[in-house]
Amino acid sequence: RAALVAAQPKLASSHHTLYIANVHLQGDPMAYDTRKSQVQSVLRRLRARMKHSGVSDAEAILCGDFNEASSGPTHALLRADQWGFRDVHASAPKVTFPPGGFLSSGLRIDFIYATAGLYPRILRLPIPKVELEQLQWSFFRWPPWPQQRVPSALYPSDHLPVAAVLGTSSET
Repeated sequence: RAALVAAQPKLASSHHTLYIANVHLQGDPMAYDTRKSQVQSVLRRLRARMKHSGVSDAEAILCGDFNEASSGPTHALLRADQWGFRDVHASAPKVTFPPGGFLSSGLRIDFIYATAGLYPRILRLPIPKVELEQLQWSFFRWPPWPQQRVPSALYPSDHLPVAAVLGTSSET
């Protein structure tokens, strides 16, 4: 159970190529090795794409549902990678997935990682207060959205959204 969606646009402000990979990693809480292998596969595929395209210098974003807290081995792998990935929401609230099932409290398992040449310009924290009120989210009941069916067209996941606007150092 893994998915990868990748894009390869050119950065408007430079001659760099930007690789974007969105993942949904294995959900079994104990599948650390599987998630790590999935991320290694993504990195290999992105590097192969670079080589095939003749790209020597690129930036990358790896984001999605990691199904693992930031202290896990998958995150350690990304932080140690030669691309220098960093969690752009490192100081954000630590919950993107509500409590329930095997969880007694919520977890932050959804991430946006960016390479060293990309800088956060705007961070959207998991959810604005007005949307939180519209959803009637509560960490003390499950399901958290009693008035609205989730997933839905507006909220296509049972996870809170994370988003960021990233720029390069050459942008002002």
